[in-house]
Amino acid sequence: PLAAVYSAYGEQRGDRAPIIVSSFSGVPRDYLESTDRRALYQNVTLGKATGERQLFPGVVPPILGFAGLALPFSPRRLAAAGAGLVALDGSFGLNGVWYRYAYEALPPFQSIRVPARFAMLVGLSMAILAGAAATRWSTQLSGRRRAALAALLTCALMADAWPALKLVPVWRDAPPIYDPLRGHTDAVLIELPLHPVPESFPHNIPTMYFSIWHWARMVNGYSGHLPENYSEIVTALEGFPTE
Repeated sequence: PLAAVYSAYGEQRGDRAPIIVSSFSGVPRDYLESTDRRALYQNVTLGKATGERQLFPGVVPPILGFAGLALPFSPRRLAAAGAGLVALDGSFGLNGVWYRYAYEALPPFQSIRVPARFAMLVGLSMAILAGAAATRWSTQLSGRRRAALAALLTCALMADAWPALKLVPVWRDAPPIYDPLRGHTDAVLIELPLHPVPESFPHNIPTMYFSIWHWARMVNGYSGHLPENYSEIVTALEGFPTE
């Protein structure tokens, strides 16, 4: 089903230029770059990467993941480790090994903007291996010690992933100007004025938020992809309203 939708919009979507893909391809040191949205690790950074390339996985998941590789190996844990290595190289994108060949040969890869997001699959592999380690340890314990281990690991993982979110107040209800649109899902809405820089998608976030009250189709939006006709609309409406 996803392939059908993907193919239908290929002409509109186009391909990601190698220069774009390269800029969002990770390098090994990106795994030492933490986002400021992690409470414990806000200052863990080399100052070399931002945004999607801040791939620091924390401390506890890698420790538990490596612990899951302890001998004797099992086919499942070897498979998880192998998948993690493939994903790790994938997160390096055009800086890695296999991704460059995939980008050149397979059309779906030509539309991926941020190969560094393969780091999510690295995290999934770490989670599988961490679960294997916890299972092995718990089978060696009984009663209260097993419960204490579960509590300790749970607290450690929660602290490791604790978020530091900068929240801002938003509207509780949409402005009344949207009332006539309710129930008219055949309408097409354009929010004016458009930001003069087409790539300034954050300008459209409030209007997208208000759309949950009317669900009309919209010209404005927020995406990692900039349709060419949206740029044309922005240019055509520059200075609106004018004679």
